Amino acid sequence: MPLDKKPSELSLLYLALDVPKRYISTFEVTKPAYNSSSIGAFSATILSLRDSRKFLFIEAYLAKLDLPLTIYIFNHKPFHKSTFKVGSTLSLYGRVENKLGHLQVSNPKPIKALDSIIPIFNGKKNDARENLNAFNLERLGLDSKRAHLIEEIYKPNLAFFKAYEASGTIPKPNMDALKYVEIWLYLYRLSLKKRDFKAKTTFLLTASAKNLKAFLSSLPFSLTSGQMGAIKDVQLDLASPLQARRIIMGDVGCGKTMVILSIVAMSFPKRVLLMAPTTILATQLYNEAIKFLPSDIQVVLKTSQQVSSRDVFLFEDSLANAHFVIGTQALLFLEDEVFKDFSIVMSDEQHRFGTKQRSKLEALTSQKSTLKSHIFQFSATPIPRTMAMIKSSYIKFSFIRDLPFKKDITTSIVDTKGFPKVLETIKQELAKGHQVAIIYPLVQKSEAKSEGFNTRSNYLSLEEAKEYWLKNFEHVYVTHGKDKEKDSILEQFRETKGAILLATTMVEVGLSLPLLSVVVIMGAELLGLASLHQLRGRVSRNGLKGYCFLCTKLDTNSNMESNSQKEALTRLERFAKTLSGFDIAELDLEYRSSGDLIDGVEQSGDEFKFFNIKRDSDILQEALSDIESLRQEKSV
Repeated sequence: MPLDKKPSELSLLYLALDVPKRYISTFEVTKPAYNSSSIGAFSATILSLRDSRKFLFIEAYLAKLDLPLTIYIFNHKPFHKSTFKVGSTLSLYGRVENKLGHLQVSNPKPIKALDSIIPIFNGKKNDARENLNAFNLERLGLDSKRAHLIEEIYKPNLAFFKAYEASGTIPKPNMDALKYVEIWLYLYRLSLKKRDFKAKTTFLLTASAKNLKAFLSSLPFSLTSGQMGAIKDVQLDLASPLQARRIIMGDVGCGKTMVILSIVAMSFPKRVLLMAPTTILATQLYNEAIKFLPSDIQVVLKTSQQVSSRDVFLFEDSLANAHFVIGTQALLFLEDEVFKDFSIVMSDEQHRFGTKQRSKLEALTSQKSTLKSHIFQFSATPIPRTMAMIKSSYIKFSFIRDLPFKKDITTSIVDTKGFPKVLETIKQELAKGHQVAIIYPLVQKSEAKSEGFNTRSNYLSLEEAKEYWLKNFEHVYVTHGKDKEKDSILEQFRETKGAILLATTMVEVGLSLPLLSVVVIMGAELLGLASLHQLRGRVSRNGLKGYCFLCTKLDTNSNMESNSQKEALTRLERFAKTLSGFDIAELDLEYRSSGDLIDGVEQSGDEFKFFNIKRDSDILQEALSDIESLRQEKSV
């Protein structure tokens, strides 16, 4: 199919996705079995007509079956008498019943012709559907086989109709052709978003390799093969004269920070900007940069509260002279002049930012210039393989699949009766000097409705539960997403080696707590699998033995009658057996739909009518391959 047409020029392909809601066969019916019925068309000669108050009684003859037929017209109008004239032969459609050996039909509908299959559509008539034939579809570039399969849907034959009747849906070969058209159009729209721009800076491979080698040799540890693979991808991106756009995706704790710092080191002395979603995460990244980057790389932290630099002289005009600027969304409100010469722009936990925020950051660094900064985004929330394949048509991916430390986490589902064992583990871990996080779904019960939770769930809120922990344990810290002091509380918890942190899911993003060995998630079935995985990822960050307790009021020992409860428990059971974030992403996809991938709103909700992101990866792969082949042909 063409890669040089506007979506409006492909309107016939989009129209092909508006399939009939059902089909009517006008092939003549055969005689129904005794005391049964048959829906279809028939040719009837009208023999007599008698009017009564309740119905119009018509005697007719079916020549093809050589049998009499009685027709009843209820609630008849004057036009019925002129339609069913004695002596006329009509093509009719209706349910013919064999009542005690005699054929009869009620309120049949006159039709224009016999021996055809008529598609019935929702909505108004669209004359453009007459153009949905193989010839026109092939002119748009669809291959001959799929073009004929699509044509069958709109100009069906008897074989198609019989297959449709047998399954109650469009036959699989025709459906697969629809899926191909749909995903091809989707990918085509994505390809229109992909534009190649010249980069502000092209980095020499020899120079970046020299800088990188010096940086890696200074580290007190070796990077994993996954980290090195991602770094190599970026190095090749930077050597291109075109702007790079890449997502580096890895599991919780895979070491993305070291990839970030490697990018800064290999690109020195060019300037790099990094935006993080929270102050505490930005501060963590800043501290890691100060710790590991060479001293001649000037690093600055910019948050809504402060500007920090390790160079006291740089502090005065820090943002103007820094090689590496780390900040929160506060960066978006700085003067435009600050952004004029950044060669690389990065965002950590990129899925936490809206499309507008990321776009604004990119726009600020490329203002008044046709040259663009290289864009690298990092995420610890892997997306399913098929989603990555779809997105790969306009952005590149690197995957870090290994971990610096092997995670040793025991995940348990705990009901009310099992909670004493949770308390026992908490006490044992605290005695070892380890830390515990206890996560509640709500700050206050009044939030239940606004958060989409069932107000009858009977889970304690954070405010209701904190009294128990404060009364029975020492060094308990409490915070949540709306707490203005949350960053300082989290910092205090980490620095003073607090015992228990009571919080909401706000701790799932990038928080590094090396001593955290236990996470207790209250009302675990209320959270998505991605959030559960992020929360579980807070423990065992450095190889420490970890425990994750999924606390639920679902009865784990009874035969639950509710299908939704069964599914919720099964979901937790499957999660408990799976540690890989990439596997969790595939599992999560089974329980929710794909979301809107084009506009960047990745949330649950159906995006496709026919293509199934969970099952149709083979069709996707073929569409991707075809688009790439056409792109190469066009560039020759």
